Amino acid sequence: MVPSILMSRNDGLGARLIPLLSALRLAQSTGATLRVHWPSQDQRANVSHYHGLFAPEFCARYFITDAEARTRRLRIIPANRFQKLTPQQFIDQADPEADYFIEETTGPATLSGEDPAEVARQYRAAMSMISFTPKIRQMMDQIDAAFAGRQVTAYHIRHGDVTSSYRARGKAWPNKYVPPEIYLEHMRQSGTGPDRPALLISDTPASIDWLAARQPGTLRLPDLIRLEGLDSLQFDFLELYAMSRASLIVAPEMSGFSRVAAAIGAVPIEDVGQSLTDPAMGQAMTALQQRLEQDAGSFLNDGEIAQATVHLRRWLDKQGEAAELSDLLDRQLDQGNTVPLMYRMRAEDAYRAGDIAALAETGRQARDAMIPLPHVLSEIDTMRALLHLGAGQTGPATILLRRALYQWPLHAFSSAAVRNWQLAPPSPEPFYPFEPLVLDLVSLSRGEPQKRVDMRSLIWEIRHFLANTFRGPLTAAGADADLRDRVLAVEAQDDIRGTPAERALKSFRSQIEMEGPDPESALAMSREMADDAPIAENRWAAQRFALNLLQMRKYQRARFWFARLAEAFPDEPVYAGYLAGTIMRDGENEIALEQFQRVNPPGKLRYLVFVPRQIQLLDRLKRDDEADALYDQLLEETGWAETHLTGRVRRALRSGRPFPHMPRLTRLADEAGPHRAAGALVAQLLHRDGHIDEARRRAQAALDGGGVPIGDMQGVQAVLGLTPENKEGPAPE
Repeated sequence: MVPSILMSRNDGLGARLIPLLSALRLAQSTGATLRVHWPSQDQRANVSHYHGLFAPEFCARYFITDAEARTRRLRIIPANRFQKLTPQQFIDQADPEADYFIEETTGPATLSGEDPAEVARQYRAAMSMISFTPKIRQMMDQIDAAFAGRQVTAYHIRHGDVTSSYRARGKAWPNKYVPPEIYLEHMRQSGTGPDRPALLISDTPASIDWLAARQPGTLRLPDLIRLEGLDSLQFDFLELYAMSRASLIVAPEMSGFSRVAAAIGAVPIEDVGQSLTDPAMGQAMTALQQRLEQDAGSFLNDGEIAQATVHLRRWLDKQGEAAELSDLLDRQLDQGNTVPLMYRMRAEDAYRAGDIAALAETGRQARDAMIPLPHVLSEIDTMRALLHLGAGQTGPATILLRRALYQWPLHAFSSAAVRNWQLAPPSPEPFYPFEPLVLDLVSLSRGEPQKRVDMRSLIWEIRHFLANTFRGPLTAAGADADLRDRVLAVEAQDDIRGTPAERALKSFRSQIEMEGPDPESALAMSREMADDAPIAENRWAAQRFALNLLQMRKYQRARFWFARLAEAFPDEPVYAGYLAGTIMRDGENEIALEQFQRVNPPGKLRYLVFVPRQIQLLDRLKRDDEADALYDQLLEETGWAETHLTGRVRRALRSGRPFPHMPRLTRLADEAGPHRAAGALVAQLLHRDGHIDEARRRAQAALDGGGVPIGDMQGVQAVLGLTPENKEGPAPE
């Protein structure tokens, strides 16, 4: 039977085309069936409008829906497992029931023994297998004609997404964003001019304008061909195709856009950040530092200032002048730059210096600024936890690490922090309940101190105690199937079979398989493991079964098992929290409140996941002031996380109670832009309080920017007079 290749990628055009061409090449050379999953749920992203790029017959032949892709997820075999096969072995041994998954963006995916030159040729040829719309095909021909006989260097300048995208503003992207000063020095070093033209390709016209004003001999694509009536995706593709016709591409190190252009055109590619001589880089950094200090308004936005600062930071570190950067960071924060990356860099400076007090102050400032990216707050808390662990202070470290993992458990510091916490003396503060044995078995450390904690394995254990279940990163690219196979391999070992370790592994595996196509079978296996021994000796299997029951919404049975766990392990507060939730469903409100207060005593929030349900219970009991105070505590603990802030505003709208944090919410709406929920929330509150014109302005901006959550759509439409106002207010969180 014919094997199946599945290609999927959920980011920009260049990063999608690289694995698409790989998948087309491998399908052609092995006879496999190709299926393409092209995620397009977010209609604001230009890649969702692919029908204007690809011909209908191409889409009909290869593309599958999101629903079909979900059903295939557990059949995925990742590339790193089948690329060890030769092409003939793949044809002979491939499982026709599996999907061989390709998402790699570093270059063509290859099988063992393939000739690199032949792979490159086939990869270029795969471009001819894509059918484009007639309009795009015609413009590709015009580009071919425009470049015929010309030697043009193409510069790819990637500035837009990594400086202005909401989520990108919390991370350093030195291999994606490169300051204009470096591009300018590269052009001067290369002799760019009227006789050696440079084609500037960018997602930010202002960056092209800045360079063109300072360097003769620059061109834009419209200088070569007429581009009219194109949507954003079509224009991006034609820029990519034009780059593939250049004689040289100069680009950031991490640019799928540039790499695919270089591959399909057999064009050499040069890393702009690594191509300068030391004197030229020194000139670029001197000019960049001067602009940051004297002309910060010339940058695109605060996000570009942050990314430019990353480059300057690296340079000053090399020169032994890092103190100058600390002063620059302090000035930027004092001037109101609230890009999360700025706080993260300032925190890392304090962490490197071992300064617990300065790191704590940066964390306080970051929370006060309401920076809307939980992973940055999590990283700062984790750095603080590491310093406390280094000082032997396990109590404060546990509190910080518990809060950090709740918000975002997957980042650069989390694995080391959990490992150090495991090796530290016992903490007086409770952590999240997990079975260390399973982590040891899955990582094959067998009781030895782990050099690196497998954070994904840990998250499978504790995800129901966190801000969300992190299903996306846990299952992306077949990661869940890969982990399940690793667990099965350990289960099958002779020294594991028939021991309590086998029970632990099967119970752990049930949590992974609950996300698969047959959760009932996974639930049955987890029950078998939970019943295998008395609960006092079998805590972890019982815990997993209770959580699996909750995931399947079998609330009565979950209540029974959480009650058993709470009774058997009274020092573990999280069982009381989930027991409270199930009791609350039965209407036994006062009993439920007692259990909630066991997990989060008054004035002490230990497990934030239970707080929203406790607030709902207080509302049900008409204890509004207590609910308000608890919500405000939750906002402070989570750094005004958008999920909880949204719930707090909706509650105020629903109940008619005042919202005392309007200045902070307005500031967040102004900083986050129209793409986030804050603008829609501000609009509804302003409308309720009689500020009609301002409310309508903000509501329209939120609607135009796509930043209106489903639960607020009716309220925003009412502000704009598009529907009759819902007197009951928005739906509860």
